[in-house]
Amino acid sequence: MEMDGSPEQGTWYWVLGPAGVGLVVLPPAGGWGRATAAAVLEGLGAAGIRDVDEARVVEAVQAASGESVTVAPPQQPRPRDGWMAVAVDLDGMRAQVRVFPPQGGRPLTVVKAEGVLRLAGVRAGIDRRSLAEAVEACDPLHPVVVARGVPPQDGEDAQVEFHFRVREGPLRPAETEDGRVDFYNLNLVENVKAGQVLATKTPARPGRPGYKVTGEELPARPGKDVGLSAGQNVAVSPDGLTLTAAKDGHAFRGLQGRVTVLPVFEVRGNVDLSTGNIDCVGSVVVRGNVESGLRVVAQRDVEVYGCVDGGMVRAGGDVLVKRGIQGRGRGGVEAQGNVSALFVQNARVSAGGRVEVGEAIMHSQVVAGEKVEVRGRKGLIVGGMVRAGEEVSARVVGSPYSTPTQIEVGVDPRSRQELAELLKSLAQASTDLEETRKGVRLYQEAEKAQGSLPPGRREALLRLLRQQSQLRRTVAELAERRQRLEAEAREQAGGRVKVSGVVYPGVRIVVGTAALTVRDEIPRASFSLSPEGEVAIGPL
Repeated sequence: MEMDGSPEQGTWYWVLGPAGVGLVVLPPAGGWGRATAAAVLEGLGAAGIRDVDEARVVEAVQAASGESVTVAPPQQPRPRDGWMAVAVDLDGMRAQVRVFPPQGGRPLTVVKAEGVLRLAGVRAGIDRRSLAEAVEACDPLHPVVVARGVPPQDGEDAQVEFHFRVREGPLRPAETEDGRVDFYNLNLVENVKAGQVLATKTPARPGRPGYKVTGEELPARPGKDVGLSAGQNVAVSPDGLTLTAAKDGHAFRGLQGRVTVLPVFEVRGNVDLSTGNIDCVGSVVVRGNVESGLRVVAQRDVEVYGCVDGGMVRAGGDVLVKRGIQGRGRGGVEAQGNVSALFVQNARVSAGGRVEVGEAIMHSQVVAGEKVEVRGRKGLIVGGMVRAGEEVSARVVGSPYSTPTQIEVGVDPRSRQELAELLKSLAQASTDLEETRKGVRLYQEAEKAQGSLPPGRREALLRLLRQQSQLRRTVAELAERRQRLEAEAREQAGGRVKVSGVVYPGVRIVVGTAALTVRDEIPRASFSLSPEGEVAIGPL
């Protein structure tokens, strides 16, 4: 048998049978094309086959059924060795073979089959086991895939993982555990500590090229790189793959993708529902107001250019409020350091150091570990309570209307506050003890009158006796602690109240543990503790 043309032009072969020369035309599939009558006739002639029925050849080619069709009388064509046809897919990723049996010649060998593959241009991805099996089976009706290409594997783009919350889009309120939306907490500030890893980068991978069965290389798309840029107070690792905070502060990623840590977080307007509460490990600057119900917490200093207007400010350092603190009965300022404000009204203010007010303290609770000073043209303290460990100074204290106003100095405010809370606890425990004693007496009188108590009432009496014993111990412990605190207060007493203008009636001044209620106006005076343990009035 001979075959002219390539697999794309169709695959056919002839066989010898009792009825004559049979023609087998295989159907087109995959890389195998459709045979033509002209090519088949030319091939049969080249094989020395005579008396060919051309009409039968045309019918067999058109049918392409893979079955033998007799096209010539019995004869003996030239002997032919076994052979192999190769078809490569259009994309070059697969090669198939058909192995044909010999006709009076030698069968195809694996070595010759490999040579046929080379001649067909197949040089890569050859599966020699499949090729050997195809040669051994020698079944032209079932093509065998003997070579496969490898598609390219594109590279992986570089990836950056941020280890802090990177804000994308508008602020969103936090959701509480019970599913409610908390519009006061928008998580605007992302606090980080020095040494904290902020971002890590996984480098891009180049990818792996592939190839066709012809050996042609298929390039891979390399992975795209992604920049990792460090801004202020951010350290870059030697390999450029890790960003670390160099300071405590607020971390954020800027418009250019640069990661920055700032020790001062700035709110350019008001702290309101558009920002939510602010909680920062560094300092905070608010260019506007701290609105009602909102909170600013900083581990360092807080500076407010406007007012604290019903909001709350807590700082581990100093607090400066350039306009004033309007507490509205629920807001105020707490600072471990000093507090400065233009005025304080209806607010709670506490400072570990000094409280300095430019104009007035009105109807507020103000506590300072060191001094409270009210300056300015008014220099007014009226209503509420002002407490300082060392000194309170003002121009006017109280009002012509005898507004109740209390000034306390000479004792650490924390100790005085502890004593006040202890006195409340002691009073409550004493009341509970007296009520328990009454209950015990009632049960005991009933037992004495009846001779015995029913089991239930007996158990109730035992519970009251245990409660009475516990309350006695509690009262004794609280009383002892009270005595110690009062003794410490007497030892610490040495503060002073200074008034450069007038003190009005209705003002109560406490120095240490001594107290004085002002009955008449007192001009320009200082108040301190006398050797006799009383509040003494003296000149400035």
